[in-house]
Amino acid sequence: MFNSALIEYKIIRKQKITWILFTVILMLLSYSMFFSYNQVKTMDSQLFNYMSQYNSSDGEADISQPLEELKEFAKGINPLATVNNNLLLLSMIGSILFGIMGAFLVGNEFKLKTVQIRASHYGWSKSVIGKLIVLFLAAVSLVSFVTLVSYLGGYVISALAKGGLHYKETIGAEVGSINVYVQAIITTIVLFFYGSLGLWFSLITRSTLIGGIIAFLIPYVEKFFSGFSLEYFFPTTWLGILIKENFIFFKNSLASPTISINIELSTFLAVCLILLLNGTLIFFCFYIARHQKI
Repeated sequence: MFNSALIEYKIIRKQKITWILFTVILMLLSYSMFFSYNQVKTMDSQLFNYMSQYNSSDGEADISQPLEELKEFAKGINPLATVNNNLLLLSMIGSILFGIMGAFLVGNEFKLKTVQIRASHYGWSKSVIGKLIVLFLAAVSLVSFVTLVSYLGGYVISALAKGGLHYKETIGAEVGSINVYVQAIITTIVLFFYGSLGLWFSLITRSTLIGGIIAFLIPYVEKFFSGFSLEYFFPTTWLGILIKENFIFFKNSLASPTISINIELSTFLAVCLILLLNGTLIFFCFYIARHQKI
């Protein structure tokens, strides 16, 4: 099984789609940090220009409120805040990309007609489990990479802000309670779940395109059915609770999810439900692969 996973890793590392998706994520992360910094810089410049043109004969200007607002925006470029923002962005955008990757891992085998070769050499079910292991390791590696890059990037843009802003006293305010480890675990769960979902649909349909489209549409289908008071039964709701309870939504964050959770569900129960569903997905992937006619 682990030999199969190693083979899958070597194959996916050489695929163009892997590096395309990685490049897209890297560009999003870079733009996310630039966006947060630019929001702070723009507000700082506007406030400075206002004070430069203010007529002192009208009395002393009260800029306490704009300064407080600037301070709130400046919290978003704190190193921990950039980790928070980018992991949140990854859980939103990365879930779609991992769904595509999961669909590609299986659908490409049917497209290239290499399923028979895998089945005869390693066993198709073992090969599918190997793909799931690679998906999980890819999720862990990507989350670790994003966490590290975001933290370092936060230090860089904070240093730029301290050297380039007019109101430097707004930099360095406390950002609140951010547990990076919990956020990293939640993001990994989200990525692996949607990757497994894309792989499962691709396994059933024997198509990368159909599997990827279905995995992409799942959140929208769930949102539609949530209008019938069935949100308890959908993973989007569980994941939404995990994000709402463990992430901070900064004003200048590129990721600004409009999460509307109307049910009471503990974080622990949401984690248990999503892990149970993920385990069920893995079981069905193994079962279908083992009984699938190649």
